[in-house]
This record gives sequence, structure tokens and C-alpha cells, in this order.
Amino acid sequence: MRKLLLATLITMGSFAAFTQKIKIESIPGTQIVDYAPTPEQAKERVLPMGYTEMMKAKLEADKKIAANIRKSSTQTANFQVFYEQGSNLSAEVKSVFERAAATWANALNSDVPIKILVRWRSLASGVLGSAGASTYYRNFPGAAKAGTWYPIALAEKMARKDLNGTDQPDIVATFNSDRTDWYTGESTPTRLQYDLYSVVLHEYGHGLGFIGTFGASDTVAGWGSGSFVGSAGIFDNFIVNSTGVSLIDSTTIENFSAALRKEVVGGKLFLNSPSATKANANKQAKLYAPTTYSAGSSIYHVDQATYRIGDPNALMTPSIAAGELTREIGPIVLNLFADLGWISSSITHDPLTDNEDTSKDYIFTAKVLGDTAIKDGSVKLYMTTTNSIADAKEVPLTKAGNQYSYTLPKSTERRKISYYWQGEDLAGRKLATPAEAPLSPKGFANYYQFTIGADTVKPVISYTNNIFSIYNTDTEINLPEGQAYDNIGIDSAYVEYYINDVKQTPIILTYTTNDKTITFNGSFKFTSTQFKGNDVVKYRIVVKDKAKAKNTRFSPETGFYEFKVLKLFPAVNTYINNFDTSPAAPDDFYLKGFTFSKPTNFTSIALNSDHPYKNGSEETFEVDGNLFTNYIAQLLKPITLRSDTAKIYFDEIVLVEPGADGAVFPDRDFFDYVVVEGSKDNGKTWQWFQSGWDSNDDPDWKKAWASLNLDKDQNSKVVGTPSLFRKREIDMLTSGDFKAGDKVLVRFRLLADPLAYGWGWTVDNLNIQGPSGKAVIVTPTVLGNEPTSTIEVTISPNPSPNGEYKLKASFAKATKSVTINVVNIFGVSVFNEQHTNSGNEFNHTINLANLSNGYYLLKLQTEHGMINKKIVLAK
Repeated sequence: MRKLLLATLITMGSFAAFTQKIKIESIPGTQIVDYAPTPEQAKERVLPMGYTEMMKAKLEADKKIAANIRKSSTQTANFQVFYEQGSNLSAEVKSVFERAAATWANALNSDVPIKILVRWRSLASGVLGSAGASTYYRNFPGAAKAGTWYPIALAEKMARKDLNGTDQPDIVATFNSDRTDWYTGESTPTRLQYDLYSVVLHEYGHGLGFIGTFGASDTVAGWGSGSFVGSAGIFDNFIVNSTGVSLIDSTTIENFSAALRKEVVGGKLFLNSPSATKANANKQAKLYAPTTYSAGSSIYHVDQATYRIGDPNALMTPSIAAGELTREIGPIVLNLFADLGWISSSITHDPLTDNEDTSKDYIFTAKVLGDTAIKDGSVKLYMTTTNSIADAKEVPLTKAGNQYSYTLPKSTERRKISYYWQGEDLAGRKLATPAEAPLSPKGFANYYQFTIGADTVKPVISYTNNIFSIYNTDTEINLPEGQAYDNIGIDSAYVEYYINDVKQTPIILTYTTNDKTITFNGSFKFTSTQFKGNDVVKYRIVVKDKAKAKNTRFSPETGFYEFKVLKLFPAVNTYINNFDTSPAAPDDFYLKGFTFSKPTNFTSIALNSDHPYKNGSEETFEVDGNLFTNYIAQLLKPITLRSDTAKIYFDEIVLVEPGADGAVFPDRDFFDYVVVEGSKDNGKTWQWFQSGWDSNDDPDWKKAWASLNLDKDQNSKVVGTPSLFRKREIDMLTSGDFKAGDKVLVRFRLLADPLAYGWGWTVDNLNIQGPSGKAVIVTPTVLGNEPTSTIEVTISPNPSPNGEYKLKASFAKATKSVTINVVNIFGVSVFNEQHTNSGNEFNHTINLANLSNGYYLLKLQTEHGMINKKIVLAK
């Protein structure tokens, strides 16, 4: 069983542990995509008889009411709409975006301008629009819940100040400029038009807070995944099942589990929002949770069947019918938003940070602001200099208007101060800064902390080395970008390095500063004649802080990073080696995580990964932040490719962690794998000769791994034996990346992710473009036959330039039903169709133009079996 992916431990957020208990953090936002109704949704979204005439009458009445309101009130929030550069929008279309913003501005209250970036773009045919927060924040002064992500517009409302910069949008909303069926007027659309105003109002609602952190695959669901690093969103705190259990209560429903997925697709999710419930005749509002999980629709909409056309709460349903108007926000959304924090009170405070100056007083100040008056005498500051926050005592405050202050007298002693603020408004809301201080309901301590006096805290460095080899002709090598944090600030950062143990002039790193965090860059610069083959470069990052003591941190903490200088041999036409008799074999290769060795129970030397290989620990996957390691065996003799037989032959055993069911290389769910690659630019870039593979590639490898011979961490304890050798043949021209005459470097690569490992990879009897009989080919002992599919499928074109794929399937038996399911690289279903059929043939065309470019897995299933095919979308 595959363990769940874990977020990388060393992140900028983790630096908080070295300074104070709370640190403001932010992450990039996500968007919810809204589509035109599916056939199933369209059945539930039918305009009633007389609907258009009824809406015309309502609009006339609403105009009169709105005119009276405009005479007696002003907007309570300042919404600012900007348009993407290059957008060519008519004044009529711009009016729609601005009228929708004005509607929200009249409904909400904020001291901070809410900035909306509108993008009018060409989108897939089925998409109406998408929107979301540009950024999420947590642990900001004014937040009501600790460790909880708030969309930026709501975070700024509660913090009572701009958090992401005045030039940055708070909401990013994108709409389909290709659609010819938009209605942009102020009356009623025809039954063939979609009301742009209704769609815009809906999308702004997502960006303002109707959004969260849930996601699901075919097997599990979870919250706080990916960039959200284990924390739920504020909206997620209000989701409950039919028995009232919170979906983020992991003590009752395990996060990232099949049990949670059952809830997510069970059709019985509700909003536990007291205000929304009261406004909904004391019934909890129902959320959209269809039995087939739909990313972007499930959970973050109200239920389609409950809130039908004409219902005042229909705005945030997952689809809108042609001709439908949803131009009012509705009581459920407005009252939910009040509970999310759009009606709130806050204690705003700039936390004090470490300082070495003991000769001055320190002043603590806070402002208390709210949509409801603050209870007299309730604002308090608690402080302690002991190691226990339980010892904190109330200190006397001076009040001036809505500002409270306390002066801590100077002292020559070194002091560590822990403190927090509390208060209450007349609506009974308990206020605390940091949120839920001093102890959150989940039991973790929540308070500010800083030190006055001599600083002894070393900087913290976040840096991952990915330089392991260079070529003797390289003249400039860029360092990976790194970050460093210090409680009082960074003074300097540089690289100390040696060539063959001879010290060189240090490299001064360039960096940008954000508060007390720096992001640094730099590069090695060498001369073209400086190196010979097998030279060794050692280096380490050195960071010093601004303390009087100049506290210093190294990366790595001890020793040095090291890379080897490689010298390429002249190109050859063939390379043949059984690794037994050639003493030059080690010199022909650069090895990282590989050796030429003879494992136990084997009779000859071969190219072997470490047995077992280690989990990934060196580089970072962009998609989920997990670490991985590449183990490499690179041939240093380029091969001049032939036009007739550009083949690589070898014998191998592959016992590496298999990917998830249905995963396709190089999906993240393909986990560990092996691959053979080529480079025609002297190792600067590499391409696969063919897709990588794992233990699922051979029935006996798969059987060996799945023999339940696993340790408690699900690492395989199976040991390779000669009977598991299999032949491998690779055509170096098949991928299309290489052609005859290219001089190509060849390397063997094993990728290990961070969670499970096994015995590894062994390669023997290597033959590159030689006569096929020259390498000694081991005849394997066959232990089983790979099952064959009863379904044959052809897909064309593949890759598809426009999203259309023609499927032709032949079945061994006559079939009555065919299900087509397409999943993305995260295992999430993005397309599903069911068809009746007769006979042994099936022909059908599917359209995936609404999806993003990339790899997908198409699953074709009948009552007799299923077949998986990789498809590629390349618009």
C-alpha cells in the first residue's frame, strides 16, 4: 500500500520555529473552473414556463428598489476592477464586470480595496469562466482561526491592512472570450444565451471565499494537500456531513482516506454556518457532492437539485442554464460570508522581533477594529518571561481611542518575552492575536515570542544541492536558488569552495530580502582550460547574521557538497561490455548511486544500483514539494547513431517501487522508475529514448515486489536473483528526439521518491549498436506469463492537437456497455461517458479540448475487462 505524499519539511514556513511561535505565511492561489452544464445538470436546470416574462417584471421592480437604495446608501467596500493587458473588451462587457463588482461592494464591508484582475481569454469550448483568490494567507494578526488559510481579500478585511501589495490583484477571474452566446445587457437573455452578469457574480463569489482546500482521486479524498501544507481553508471549517461531523475533524474521519472520499461523494454535505442556517429557515444549507467527484465543482458550490432556477440561493450552484438569471447573492452566501469573517472584529498588531538592544524601552501597541463595537475593558495583553505561556500575566494598558499600548521598561538582562492579546466584541466574538491564543482548540500553543539581548541564534538555510558532475569544458555553473532566514536579519552570504582541495576565492552571492528572509543566487565561473578529467570541486554555502557575534550557519552543516569534473571520450559507433573482463569499464562511466559489483548469489559483475537504493532526498518535485534523488550511470563515450539499427540491448532486473494503479510515466503517481536517456548537447539536456518503467513492467518483478515481503514502512525486502533477469531492447530513434548521425551520450537513471524503496536495478551485457550476438544474453527462467487483454484499442490522433480522439476498439466477446474514463496526472477523473453497445466493435470520438495540455490516462471498460491507454493533449 502506497503511503501518502508528505510536504517537504524544509520550507520557508518552517523558519517560524526558530523565531516565534507564529509567522505570517502566504501561498499562491488556485482557481475553480466553471463549465457549461453537462447533460445531467441540464436535466436539473430547465427554465420553467413563463420564466423569462416573470424575470422581466422582477427586474423592473428591482430597478425601482435599487434606485431608492442608491439615494440612501453608499458602497461599504471598494472593489477595483482591472483588465489584463491586451484585452479588447467593449464598454458593454466592461460594464458587466463593474456592475457585478458593485453588487458585491454593496454587500460586503472592508477597509482595504479589493482588487480584481479580469482576463478575457480564449478558453475551451465548454468553459464559461474561472476564478479564485490570487493568494492565501494564514496566521496574520486579525485571523480568527490559527493555522487556517484565508483568501487574500478576506484576510485583508480581517487584518485591516493590505497584505500582498497594492499592485497585486486579490482575485483573478477569467472568462471565455470565444463564446458567442454571452448576454451582456441588463434585461433578460434568450433561452440560447448565457447571462454574463450572473456568471461574473458567481465567479467573484469564489474569489471572495466560496473556495477551499479539498481534493479527491479515484480512491481517497483529502484537505490541505499540495501547497496548502496540511492546513484547511476557512470555508472548509464549516463543512459537515449529515450527522454533523466536521469533514476536517481528522480524529473522526482520517484525512487522505477512502472514508473521507466516501463523504465527499456521498451527496450529504452541509454548511454548519449558524448565520446561514438561521437565514435558511433553520436548515443547514446543502452543498454539491455528486457521486462522481468533479474537481472544481464538487463541494465548493451549493447543491444543484436543492437550489433550482429562481431560488434566491441559486447563484453558487455548479451550473447555469441558458436563459437563467442569478443576479442576487442570496441569504445563504451572504450569511455564510459573515461567519467566514466578512463581519468580524480584529486585534491588529505588528509582532515584536528579536533585538540585541537592551538600552531602550519596548512598546507594545495594538488597534482594535470591528464591525461590532468592542466590549469595554475586554482588551488585555498577557506576558511572561518564563518558558511557560501558562505563566503569562495581564499587564496594564494605556488606551487612546481604539489603540492600546504597554511599555516594557529597559533592562540589562537578556529576556525572552512571550505574549498575546485578547478581547471581545458586543456580538460575543472572542478575539485573540495571534488567533486562538494562547492555546488553540487543537491543543497547540499559539503566542508571540521574541528575545531582547545578545543574539546566539544562527541563521537557517534552505538549500538543496543538485550539482553532482560537470564537464571539463564548462565555464559557468549556476547554483540552485536558495533561501536563508535569521531572527534579526542576514549580514552576508557567500560560497566557500575548493578545487582538488586547493582553496579558491569565495563567491559572493546576490540576494533579495523580504523581511528577514533572503533569496540568494550565484554561479561558479571557470576558465576553459582550468579542469582535467576526474578533478573534484567541493563547496559549501556560508551565511552570517547581523548579530554582534556574527552567528554563522553552513550548508551542509558539516563537510561539503562535492561534484566531479567529467571528460568525454571521442565518439564511437558501438559500445559492448559485459563488465566482467574489461578493466577500463569504470573509466568509461560516471557513476552516482551505482557500482560495478557482483551482488550476493550472482556469478558475474554487472552495473548495479545500491542494493537497496535510498529514498529521494536531494531535489524537489515542483508538483507537490516532495524530495527525489536521481541515481545515474552515464557512459562517457558518445555514440554516433546509425540509420539502420540504432539499438541498445541489455539484461536487467528492476525491483523498484511500482506506481499507483493506472499511473502513466512520467506522472507523479508513477513513483520510482528506471529510464534510459540520451543527450545530443553534451549532457546539458536529456530526453527519454522510451518511457520509463518500474517493477510492474514484468509479471515476475511485480510478483516479487507484491509478495508482501515489506517492512513497516512499506519498503520491499525482496532480493534480486539471476532468475529475474530479462532482456531489454531500446530503439534510440523511436522517440523522434534523435536522428541518424547525432552524437549522443547515453545514461541509465533510477529516480527514487521519498517514501518507499526496494532492491533496485542491475544492468548486464550492455550492447549499444553492436551485432546482436556479441553481448552475452541470459535466457531467463520464465515463472509466469503476463496476462493479455481481451480488448484492443487504437486511438488517433495521439497526441491530439485539438482535443479530439477517435477510439476504435475490438472485443474478444460481444459487449453491451462501454465506459470511457479519463484521469489526469493526479489520478482525478476529468472525463467520463457511458455507452450502450452491441457486438464486438466500438467506435467513438471524444473531445477533451477543455483540458490543459499534458499526459492523461484513458480507461476503457466493459463488462468483460478494462484496458488503459496513455493519451497526450498538445494543443
